[in-house]
Amino acid sequence: MGRGRFVDLYQAVCILIASQGIFLVVFAWYFSNMLDDAIEELDARLAQALKATIESLPFGDVEPPNPLLSILAQHLGKSVEAGANPIIEATVRDAKGRFGSGNE
Repeated sequence: MGRGRFVDLYQAVCILIASQGIFLVVFAWYFSNMLDDAIEELDARLAQALKATIESLPFGDVEPPNPLLSILAQHLGKSVEAGANPIIEATVRDAKGRFGSGNE
């Protein structure tokens, strides 16, 4: 086996490895594009199915939530989480039967 033949075999193996690398890069690019398209199609179908399901539920005309009640609920939730001890004052009735602060 001559030296020239070894060099030719070495070059052929290098070309084969390089072509395999190029093939892998092209295949990965194609596969990622195909996967992106499939994910977008799945997302669109899922959104359509959720929309159809929500529209078919028997809720009727539901009133939107009141933003002030949402703020109050958040404030109360935070005060409970913080471990705040609310001060509770008992209201007492005066001689006429009206409620007062008890300081009168």
